[in-house]
This record gives sequence, structure tokens and C-alpha cells, in this order.
Amino acid sequence: MGKRREEAARGISRREFLAGTALAAGGTMLGPTMISSAYGQVMPGKELPSLRFESYSDSMTVEGVRLYARELAKIGIRVDHRPMAFPAFLGKVYFNHKFTLAMGGFGSAEERIDPDFYLRALYRSKGGFNVSGYSNPEYDKVIDAQQQELDPAKRKKLIEEAQRIWARDLPSWWVLGRATVNPYNTRLFSNYRFRKVTGLSAYSVLPYLELQPTGNVKEVNVATVFRMSSAHLFTERASNGRGFLRFVYDTFLKYDMDFNLKPWAAESYKIVDATTIDIKLRDGMKWHDGRPVTADDAKFTFDYVQKWKPPIWRFAISPVKSAEKLDSLTVRVRLNAPSATFITVSLAYITILPQHIWKDVPEKAGVKKPSDWNMAKHGAIGSGPFKFVSFKKDVDCHVVANRDHWTGGPKLDGVHYIQATGVEQQKGGMENQSIHIVDEGLNPPDGEKLAEKPYIGLHIQPSQTIMSFFLDMRNPLFQDPALRTAMYLATPKKKILDIAAAGGGLVGRRSPLPPVFTKWIPSDLPGDEFNLDAARKSLADAGYTWKNGVLVMKKA
Repeated sequence: MGKRREEAARGISRREFLAGTALAAGGTMLGPTMISSAYGQVMPGKELPSLRFESYSDSMTVEGVRLYARELAKIGIRVDHRPMAFPAFLGKVYFNHKFTLAMGGFGSAEERIDPDFYLRALYRSKGGFNVSGYSNPEYDKVIDAQQQELDPAKRKKLIEEAQRIWARDLPSWWVLGRATVNPYNTRLFSNYRFRKVTGLSAYSVLPYLELQPTGNVKEVNVATVFRMSSAHLFTERASNGRGFLRFVYDTFLKYDMDFNLKPWAAESYKIVDATTIDIKLRDGMKWHDGRPVTADDAKFTFDYVQKWKPPIWRFAISPVKSAEKLDSLTVRVRLNAPSATFITVSLAYITILPQHIWKDVPEKAGVKKPSDWNMAKHGAIGSGPFKFVSFKKDVDCHVVANRDHWTGGPKLDGVHYIQATGVEQQKGGMENQSIHIVDEGLNPPDGEKLAEKPYIGLHIQPSQTIMSFFLDMRNPLFQDPALRTAMYLATPKKKILDIAAAGGGLVGRRSPLPPVFTKWIPSDLPGDEFNLDAARKSLADAGYTWKNGVLVMKKA
């Protein structure tokens, strides 16, 4: 039809998974204690009440929950599904941990390129994103060791060991890894470059530095179904929102189009010893208000974030002990201990802050802490390739070109990051050309239908964005490994992939890592293990029974 269509290999693997019985799960057995649930009391010898199941409200996740709930009912577990707006879900489930069952996800953010995020932030006993409340000293010891191991081969072995412990315990699990589906307008813009894993998604500014207008439309409109919550560096809960803020703020290092770590605001770095790193900034960089970027700003950033410890930055700043200025462009950072992730994660996540603005926050800004400061209202001054203009919650975040950036800046005049109400707005906007790129939210058939238009191209590729199932292990109900194992075996991963995600992605593995992390996941950790007979056997062997098809709690 003469239209441009780039459809990368989807990697929709039909791998054969290992047959056999489930790995033995560990944990504390459920005792006779009465347990509060979402809808009544869970008591030995009594029927299990319906369990509240909260989720994102996008159509893909809602359909995934529907398919899972149908299978859970077949092993006697009834659920009450409550879809929630994206920001509300993040606050209630991910940050306040007030839930029973939940289905959400994690995007392809820069800080998640290294396995450490999934191992430590999500599952360490005191990890910043430990949604499920998993606590196992054996696991903690191994993941702490991998974080400090500087030998790549030894570190890989520790990462594999941690995954096997997790696979035995099953504190929660991934359902699938979603494909990136990016329809894009070929009539109004050209020179599209697709970044490995993230495609055109706003997790990275790099594709937007290459994009060229072909006519009078100089600003590109990019739509996502996921909401930005605050446009604040220290409080933005959405990973896509944090990625978009890095259009405005420079990190020290950045992953390039092929996910190789490259210098960015830092011209270079030098490893002095295992706990000392010298970072040299690029000469001539400027803040958006025209002031020079110096080592004073870099030192201030490390000191400031250490002082205030914003929760979303905690994992990135935790390796740092102190920072000192060596000269006008060089700062020396000393670490608390050797860290395998300070360079690969921290320096690609931490953004340089302008000392001349943030030094007065919060003391002279009329707030109690930096996270209370309305950064968007006061003009977010960064040094990145785009300048901040405005943020309208649930509507749009607008940035414009900074042609004084050391890269030369973008060819675009600006980017509107539109928080769409749903996939229908995304599809309709692509068709009428009010939306030029879809970031996240569509499945492959949606994209393929749009690509029938002669002015719409399509890019599909595997990504590390995952659909995630969580149960609250703080609830004594889920401390029983037999129940967790049964719920895992009742998860129809492949069916959810094929139906809810229309085949766009990969089945989740029995690992805390996304399925695209193939080089890190041991080959014997399987994918879809859906088996209702094995799920019922796990429950029956542990002493559970059924009454009129409803699960009856085992007696004390």
C-alpha cells in the first residue's frame, strides 16, 4: 500500500516449558489465627471469602484479570475485581501497600536495565518497591552480595542463585512481558529511529533528538494511556513520567539506542578504586536560564539527595557516602562499599540539579520538604535537550527545544506528552493526525489496523515492560506456600498473552526478571506452568477442602 511499516521481530516465543511438578515453595505455614480479609474473616475450616483484586484500568490489564479470575474460581478462590485509575493504583498498591491482590506492571525505565532493580528494589525485605512484602534473609544476603560484586561472572552466578530462591518461594510473579507497539505518523515527521527495547516510548529522549518535521507541524504529540502524577523529579510515580522528565534534566551517563552505556552530561569518569569514582562534566554546558553547569552543581546534587532521601531516588543514591569538588568540572564520589550498579544504574538515573535554584528549597520556598515544592509551577530548570513549559495533570506535559544543548538539541520545536483517556483516543488521534506517535497502551492488532492508513507506520518489538501480579505476603493468608503455589499454577500466562495482549510479547518466566532478560535468567526456569490439576493437588495435600466449589480453609 506504499506505507512505511517497520515491524521488528516480536520475539513472541513459543518456548516449551519444563514439565513436571512445581518447585517446592518455602515460607511460614498458616496457623489457626483468625485473619482479616477484604470481606470478612478468614477462619480455619470456613470458606475463603471473596478477595479484592485491584488493577490498572487499561483494557489489556482488565482483560488479563478477567482471564485469571476465571481460573482462580475453578480452584475455589473468588475475587472482586476493582480497576483503578493509574495514579490511584500506584499510590494505594505500589507505595502504600494497601491491597490483597493486584495486577499492575513496570515499564522499561532506565533504572531497570540492570537486574538489580527487580532483585533488590522489588523483593529485598526493605526494598523501596517491595510491593508484596517478601522477606527472606537468605535471599537478602545473596542479592546484597551481587550488588557489591564487581566481577561480572561471579555476579551473574549470584543473580542466578537469587532467582532460584525466589522461584522456590513465589512471593508474586510476572504474567507476561509486553511488546512495544508504536504507530507513528509518516506524513508530518520523518527520520524515525527506534531504540532497542523502548522503541519510540518516552523512556528515552534519544529518538526525539533525531525526529524531523516535514512541514508546518513542528511539535510532535505523543500519547500514552498511563498518567504522569506530578512532573516532580522526587515524586513522579509513573516510570514513563520519570523518563519524560529526563528530556528536561541531564543524567551523568545515558544508555544509547542499543543500550550501551555512554557519556552524557559526564564527559568521562574514572574508577580510582573500588569505592572512589571521579566524574568530569562536559565543558560549556548551561542551565536553561543561561547559567553554567559546574562541579558545584554535581556535588550539590549528591549532597542534597543524600540529605532529603526522596523515596524514588533512594536506590540510586544509597551507594553514595560523600562527594567533593576537585576542580570546576570534576567531582569525586566516595561509596559506602563497592557497588556494581553505581555506574550502570545510579549515574544513568540521577539528574544534575541546579544549585542556584534548589539550595533555597525547602527553607525559602515556604514548604517543609523538597517533595512539597511545586516544581512545575515555578518552572523546572534543567540542562537537558528540552525546556519545561507546563504540566496539566491527566492532560499534557509540554516541553520545547533547547538548541543550546551540547548535542545541538532536537530538530523538533517541542513535544506534547498527552495522557490519553484510553486506546480509543489514541487510535482516533492517530487517524485524524492530532496524535503523531502512540507511546504505550495499544496491542499489535490495534497498531496493525492503524497501519492500514497510508500515513501511519508501525513499529513492534519485545520490551521489558511487564504485566505484574502481586499478592500481599504481609497477610498471613499468603504465608502458606501451598496456597501461593496453587495460585501461581492457576495463572494462565499464555492465555493472557494471546488474548489480553493479542500475542504481543513474551510469557513471564518463573523468575523475578522480565522475560527479555534472557542472558540473566537460568534456562531451566520455565515460563507458562498453568496446570489446574497441580494447583488443586497443592491445596489438597496441604489440607484445604472445597464446599460447593469454594475453597475451605484447612483446619488448625
